[in-house]
Amino acid sequence: MTVALRPVTATLPLRVPWVTVAGSSLVAGMLTVLSALAPGSAESPLTVRLAQLALAASAAYLLDDAGAALTRVVPRPLWRRRLFPVALGLMAVSAAWVAVVLALPPLDQPVLRALTVEVAVLVLVALAASSVLAARDEPEPGNLVAVALPLAGLGALVLGGVLGFEVFPSQLPLHGVMTAAWASVGVCCVVVFVRTTRAA
Repeated sequence: MTVALRPVTATLPLRVPWVTVAGSSLVAGMLTVLSALAPGSAESPLTVRLAQLALAASAAYLLDDAGAALTRVVPRPLWRRRLFPVALGLMAVSAAWVAVVLALPPLDQPVLRALTVEVAVLVLVALAASSVLAARDEPEPGNLVAVALPLAGLGALVLGGVLGFEVFPSQLPLHGVMTAAWASVGVCCVVVFVRTTRAA
């Protein structure tokens, strides 16, 4: 007797990054409420930095795939498994950042661009770190990256304050050395993410 087998790849459900969607929504909602209740606190640089780090931490969960060990036997490219959750999660993070910007007082265009570059690079760092851990057989790297990245960001802020230099480019001229360094980090993270995704 011959049994017709349906391709397993056709039955695999699309993963919705609920943690990223919920985390991004929470960040946007909290900053919006804080801006309404205490505008001075919402506008402080520390609050903005915390919102940026929280959004990046939310993005760290985009590559979590508890069923990764099971889907290895399925001939489905890794980039196809990641495409939908990463695209949907980045849309959620982007929408949350827009909500954060709207909750703040009007910003000068150079400052707004620099802040957006910061968020984009932090999200790319989260994705690259999660991708590296996933390539090392960690099915849910978000738990590790979402803790380590905010701690590293806060540590950089403290260290910069102690040593007297700015770590984030939004406090400096847009075309400064720090901005170029952040852009270089972002490009490196994209390369790491692509290589680790294609190598699997």
